[in-house]
This record gives sequence, C-alpha cells and structure tokens, in this order.
Amino acid sequence: MVYLWDGCFRGRGVWLFALCVVLTSPAFGQEQKKGRQQPPVADDHARCMRNGLELFRTKVRPPLIKHCAECHGQKRSEGGLNLLTRKGLLAGGETEPAVVPGQADKSLLVRLIEHQDEPEMPLDRPQLPKETIKAIRD
Repeated sequence: MVYLWDGCFRGRGVWLFALCVVLTSPAFGQEQKKGRQQPPVADDHARCMRNGLELFRTKVRPPLIKHCAECHGQKRSEGGLNLLTRKGLLAGGETEPAVVPGQADKSLLVRLIEHQDEPEMPLDRPQLPKETIKAIRD
C-alpha cells in the first residue's frame, strides 16, 4: 500500500515538506508577527484623521500657499521642505520634520513662524497674522 506522503520524500519533495513544516509552525508565525505589530489604534482614529485633513485643507494650507509656497512649494523646495502637502510637512526637510503632530511646541515650523528660532519665517517679511499662526498651531 502506498501512502500519499511517501511521494514527499523523493527528490525535492523532502525540502518542500520541511519548508511547509517550518512555515506552519506556531513559533515561526509568532516571530513574523512580533516584527510587524502596530500600536493599537484609538477608537476615534478615523474621525480624528478626517478632522485633521479638513483643518489642513481649510485653515493651514491656504496661508502656507500664500506665504510659503514661493520658497517651500512644488517648484522650489528650499532646504528640501515642501509645505504644500501633509506628507511634506510630516517628512520635513534636511534638518528635521516640520511638524510634530499634537506637539506644536516641538514643531520646527511653529517655532520659526512664531519667531522663536532662526531663521524667522517667512524670511525677510513680517510675522504671519496671529490667527494664521493659531490655525497652524492647532
């Protein structure tokens, strides 16, 4: 009588069988998951993301286009910084991220537009209006 698994032990079948055993072992799966675990997501994460994107589109992006796009936009990105997209803000430029979400005091952009750090932004121009800074800070 020939058993189905007998064929596994001929030629390449042994290696395939061994690979299947390793890949299906509980220890292998746990090792893979440990490296890819994501932090827990808050229940209101989607709502917060929608609100944040809406705030960016309506309150933050327009003044950045008006006051900053000339030097930090699509055509020209001084210091490798593009302020016209959320991705660009989070990525930052050559020195550090432009913003730290939820931590305005640690955000380079906020420190520069509030004239707390050098170079004061916008460069060689008056400080942005307080309501604009507040919108960016929020």
